[in-house]
Amino acid sequence: MYNNKTMGSNKTIIINLNNLEHNLNLIKNKIGEKEIVATLKGDAYGHGLINIFKFLKSRET
Repeated sequence: MYNNKTMGSNKTIIINLNNLEHNLNLIKNKIGEKEIVATLKGDAYGHGLINIFKFLKSRET
């Protein structure tokens, strides 16, 4: 689980990495051996670009 306060906001964003991994696996099962290219923009919209990047990279995405 990754928790981040958005810049200039009192709102909290919680990203469940287990759910992200589950969704990634669903996509991989649908497309087979094709390559997945993830696009992260502008600090992943405040979600913590580096943490999400490291997570996806560790899953060879």
